[in-house]
Amino acid sequence: MGSQTHLAYIDSDLKQAPAAKQLREAMSFMYQEKIAIGSISHSLLLFSADLVLLKGRNVTCAHNIICDVKNANANILTSTNQNVDAHKDCFLVTAKRPGAVERFNHIFL
Repeated sequence: MGSQTHLAYIDSDLKQAPAAKQLREAMSFMYQEKIAIGSISHSLLLFSADLVLLKGRNVTCAHNIICDVKNANANILTSTNQNVDAHKDCFLVTAKRPGAVERFNHIFL
């Protein structure tokens, strides 16, 4: 058997990922109320690279990433056992699917 190379990431590597760096920078502007951030469907998964980004936030997302988003310390909002279509938590606006874009736009804009 030949040697195999395995990619392994440790916590500090994930925090240096380019997407995580950009999201942290964007979130810092959001906290200063300079920008709003919108996330529809699976895009909220990018935030799970750094557990601080969603900590304590009330959000909605696609049903198949709920566990990842919960593991990122976010609160998933539901109504009648389903994720709400769209939600605004200060300057973070989330929607569970592209079909909710009209509701998302109404909140975001």
